Amino acid sequence: MISRPAARAARTAAGFSATTYTDGGLTPNTSYSYRCRARDSWSTPNNTGYSGEAAAITFIETPTGVTFGTVTSNSIVLNASGTFTNLTLGGSGLWFDSTTPGGDGGLNAWVQVTTDTATGLSPDTLYGFQVKARNQNQIETGFGPSANKATLALVPGAPTLSNPSSNSMQIDVNAGGNPAITTFAILCTATVPADANWNGKYANAAGQPVAAEVWQTDAAWGLLTLTGMQPSTTYTFAVKARNQENVQTAFGTSASLATLSGQTLGDMNCDGVVDFEDINAFVLALSNPAAYQAAFPNCNILNGDCNPNGVVDFEDINCFVALLSGD
Repeated sequence: MISRPAARAARTAAGFSATTYTDGGLTPNTSYSYRCRARDSWSTPNNTGYSGEAAAITFIETPTGVTFGTVTSNSIVLNASGTFTNLTLGGSGLWFDSTTPGGDGGLNAWVQVTTDTATGLSPDTLYGFQVKARNQNQIETGFGPSANKATLALVPGAPTLSNPSSNSMQIDVNAGGNPAITTFAILCTATVPADANWNGKYANAAGQPVAAEVWQTDAAWGLLTLTGMQPSTTYTFAVKARNQENVQTAFGTSASLATLSGQTLGDMNCDGVVDFEDINAFVLALSNPAAYQAAFPNCNILNGDCNPNGVVDFEDINCFVALLSGD
């Protein structure tokens, strides 16, 4: 509490005859006490004694806005912007409030600090917040400007892989508890044996491997067919999520599935039939297996292992000719 002798001296020196006085230059949310006395108009004035003291508390500052601290999938730390004098005295405090239904968990209580935490929120949901203040006498300001913030998305679960063929399989994103607005990216994290076409690549909307992330909702991804794979290869995929403010999660648990062998004896160019078009490919497999695999990345070189002994070699020539002739 601050007494105001300077105000009293100013009035005396000026010889004010009014019965009211406005004091200025005061500190917000601060208690001031006042007293007064009177004097007559005699040439040598006679002063009365002082009255009893009366006290008043100035208003506190109105918040200038809300900023945000740590954000999770179900909570947001709120910070009140502005200066709040004597916030810890008397009935002073701040009241944080959500303008979004369901956003008031942990809020709606007067606190004597400049931060509070909204809890029990839904993932990847946009919430609006505002804050007001009150002084030591619990006289409230209006709310300051509101601000919006989205919670984080949940880390997605493992995708579902199914329906493998020799060069394709299907993938279904597991959105988990995320809402329909959340977007996802699909990454091939590993291939065994190595498939440079897919290893470390993202899936695009057509199910093909690309270098950059492609973000779509779970509904947009649907049951996606991944293509351009090689036979007898195990592919591992993981999915990450992104909220509506483009903040990404970590990758979720991965899932793995192997393509089928796709072995059709004699079909060296993998066009689905065994004919004279396979001869050059067979010769290449015999003479340079690495060049064959580069030329036909989605074919199984063991399609030429006609005897079969686990390798494509000159022992396979006679039986390859027999396949061509239909014997």
